[in-house]
Amino acid sequence: MKENVFKTQFTQSLSVEDKKWWHDNIQKITNNKIQFNDNVNLDFKGVDAFINNVKIQLKLRETLYNDVALEFAHSNKDLGWITKQNQLCEYLFYGFRPSNKIIVFKWSVLQKYWEKENVSLIEHYNIIKAKNCNKWSFNCCVPIRKLKEKNIILKIA
Repeated sequence: MKENVFKTQFTQSLSVEDKKWWHDNIQKITNNKIQFNDNVNLDFKGVDAFINNVKIQLKLRETLYNDVALEFAHSNKDLGWITKQNQLCEYLFYGFRPSNKIIVFKWSVLQKYWEKENVSLIEHYNIIKAKNCNKWSFNCCVPIRKLKEKNIILKIA
């Protein structure tokens, strides 16, 4: 099982390679320029970037899957990013590097869907446990087709 280390991921998310990936692929969605956040405190609140002062959270998967992994909990009792109530982001851009595809979610819509349907989603879909430093992260992998059917996805580009 692959270990996810927050500091490494944060550093990589600010790498030239990843910034270029996001810049090039966000151009499919908007002609507006992306400005990357380099403030760790804002990152903890779900803000990775800004587009016209709109706060964006970025999630980039290195493998192409037919689902969206919603991190809902950690073994140390911390909340996952989908369950945190103090997130400042307005949109989630969920990317797949191999296909250069981005799925856009309105954060409030995705979070409300999770709040309402989490028990059912956890019962029906895969739970992926990932090592994350000295704790485990728990993710519910919801099929993209399900999110489309429920009108949770704003755009796929």
